Amino acid sequence: MVRHFIFGLISCLVVGIPSAWAHEDIAVADSAHIAVPASEWDLKSNLIYDATTSISLGVEYGWGRRWSVDLSGSYNPWTYSGGRKWKHWLLQPELRYWTKERQYGHFIGVHLLGGVYNLNRMYLPFRRFPDTNEYRFEGWGAGIGLTYGYRWNFSERWGMEGQLGIGYVYSDYDRFCPVDCGVRLASGSHHYVGPTKVALNLIYRFGAKKRRAVRIARAEALHRYYTGLARRDTVVVRDTVIIRDTLVLRDTVRPLVPAMQLRNETLTLHLQYEVGSSKLQSGYKNNATELDALAQFVDRMRRDTTVVIHDIRIIGYCSIEGTAAYNNKLSYNRAQGVADYFARRYPQMSDLLHVEGRGEDWDGLLRALEGIPDLESRARVEHIIRNVGIYEGRERQLMELSGGRPYRRMLSEIFPQLRRIECSIDYSIRE
Repeated sequence: MVRHFIFGLISCLVVGIPSAWAHEDIAVADSAHIAVPASEWDLKSNLIYDATTSISLGVEYGWGRRWSVDLSGSYNPWTYSGGRKWKHWLLQPELRYWTKERQYGHFIGVHLLGGVYNLNRMYLPFRRFPDTNEYRFEGWGAGIGLTYGYRWNFSERWGMEGQLGIGYVYSDYDRFCPVDCGVRLASGSHHYVGPTKVALNLIYRFGAKKRRAVRIARAEALHRYYTGLARRDTVVVRDTVIIRDTLVLRDTVRPLVPAMQLRNETLTLHLQYEVGSSKLQSGYKNNATELDALAQFVDRMRRDTTVVIHDIRIIGYCSIEGTAAYNNKLSYNRAQGVADYFARRYPQMSDLLHVEGRGEDWDGLLRALEGIPDLESRARVEHIIRNVGIYEGRERQLMELSGGRPYRRMLSEIFPQLRRIECSIDYSIRE
């Protein structure tokens, strides 16, 4: 009975994990992995708890590159019709370690939990806990668990994370007759092992100005660094000669060995995906050949002992069909899939990776149009692309132009080339 009750309480708190918690990254404003401020606060609410009429609130404080502390709580003071209730308060502090960058991507954590409950006449799914319809339970519980989660950042200020925890809970309870009866019928305790935390948190992020300042400072620092690599320095050497009682200084200018010059190589991959999917399947269609080309591209540079690699960017592009928001998300997710593959194959280079999703490649479409001068209504097509906004019906006008014939030809001859992943490597050569 007690096992049913405890698991039932947890089930009430966590009923139903929305399908949005699938392994699909959401395109966010800070898609390139950049340095983060020294400390950062987040405010969050667990949508799963909120959906069960519990009030949920949490805060998170991050420091360093990979650590943060999260404190979340849930409170339900309500009594429903017929005496039904699952009143409770619950606190869950947690220490988190982020595998790549703090408050972005994958994390693991250790959490504690503690709270009290008052449960009566709760009709839980599939009637797995019938005792809750016959008795009222009051008690407290405490426990510990391990969690895994993943976080998406939509923009500088908003994000979301999904999380699942497994652990141990000790509970002490009193059993009463139903509704308002104050007669205690029994007491007991129970040890429980199973799910202890499920969350789908909507997050508000403080410190947007600091993050933008860090991004600007990092970009400026990289610019200064790369400019310095390309600059040839000179040094003035002074020779001293004594002539009688006169001191003569002769200035000569000797150039130093030229500094390293920054270079770049880019490989374009035309990977194939199932419709609407961003999951990279190495055995799907021609993907094995494309991934082999990527490996040869990287291995060639790694074998050259004079090459110093500074930065690796994985950039995703989409063709123009579909909505811009969807294509932004899809291009980023596909680029992230290639970056994950790259990191698994070359873990020692994972810190150099940056991921970008550039969405619909309208510039590439314009360049490709130069290769088909006989395209029907080509001048009108170019005019629409350059003068009609993406959110003002640009694609719709292209689809309706000349009965849709130019659009259908572009769909078959140009669009497949726009769907691509670029691996761009910045490097220098040791002199």
